[in-house]
Amino acid sequence: MGTVNVAVVYALEHKQLLVSLRCPQPTTVKQAILMSGILKQIPSLSIDNLQIGIFSKAVAPDTNVQDGDRIEIYRELIADPKAARFKRVRAKPRNT
Repeated sequence: MGTVNVAVVYALEHKQLLVSLRCPQPTTVKQAILMSGILKQIPSLSIDNLQIGIFSKAVAPDTNVQDGDRIEIYRELIADPKAARFKRVRAKPRNT
């Protein structure tokens, strides 16, 4: 059994948290997030309700991490992307 190096990241609106870890093999995504301490820094996050991914691809919490993985904790959307775009387009003055 060896170890793997992974990063756990969480992006707030004005700040990014990035924690680099060396984990024993095998380690799951959930275990790596718990080891990172990010949940202690952001008490509003709950390990049981997180949307997570590795390199922008959604994964299950029981997925084993690989060396070099970037585990991403996703935030809820602030606004519906279609509605936000529609609002921006309507706000632009039309050139006639």
